[in-house]
Amino acid sequence: MDVGGPLIQLDEAVLKSLRDRDPHFLAELFCNLNPYLLKMAGSRRVFGEHAEEIVCQTWATFFENIESFEGRSEVKTFLGGILINKIREERRSQARTTSEEDPETVMSHSFTPEGWWKREPPDPSRLLSRKQTGTAIKNCLEGLSSNQKEAFILKEVDDLESASICNILGVSVTNLGVLLFRAKEKLRRCLEGNINLEGY
Repeated sequence: MDVGGPLIQLDEAVLKSLRDRDPHFLAELFCNLNPYLLKMAGSRRVFGEHAEEIVCQTWATFFENIESFEGRSEVKTFLGGILINKIREERRSQARTTSEEDPETVMSHSFTPEGWWKREPPDPSRLLSRKQTGTAIKNCLEGLSSNQKEAFILKEVDDLESASICNILGVSVTNLGVLLFRAKEKLRRCLEGNINLEGY
C-alpha cells in the first residue's frame, strides 16, 4: 500500500488501515507527513522543540479520533487542520495569561555566571536592512484578518492546493478566491506604504 507522495490518496484500503491502526501503515504515514507538519508549524513561527511538541499533540489528537475520520479530505489536509487549531488554541491561551518575564530568568538565559554572553548577538549593522524588511512584512501580515492571513500562508508559504485550503478553513472556492485577493491587495498597499516611509 503506497502512502507516498505529497498527498495520501484515500481509498478503502487506506481507510481500513487507519481504522485498524495498522502499525506499519501508521509508521509510514508518520514518516511521510511529519516533516510537512514541522514546516507548517515553522511558517507560523513555531520552531524547534516547541514545534516538535505541538506536532506531537497533533498526531495524538489524530490517533485519538482516527475512527471518526471519514475520508472527506486527504489525511495531510486533516492533520494540517488539527495543527492550525492547536496553534490557535495555544496562542489564545497565552494571550489570556501573558505576564512579564522575570528579569533574573532573562539574564540567566542570556549570560553566563561570569557575565559573558552565552551566544554573542550578531552585528546589528549587518542585519539592519533585513530586519527592517522582515518587520515590515510581519507587521503587514498582522494587519490582515485572521482568515485572510491563514489563507495567504496556506497558499503562498505552505503551497497547498485550493481544495485543501477550503477544507482546512471551511470556505468555498469562491470565498477563498476573495480572501486571497483581499489579502494580496492589503499586503501590496501596506508594503508599498512601508517602503515609501522607510525611503527604500
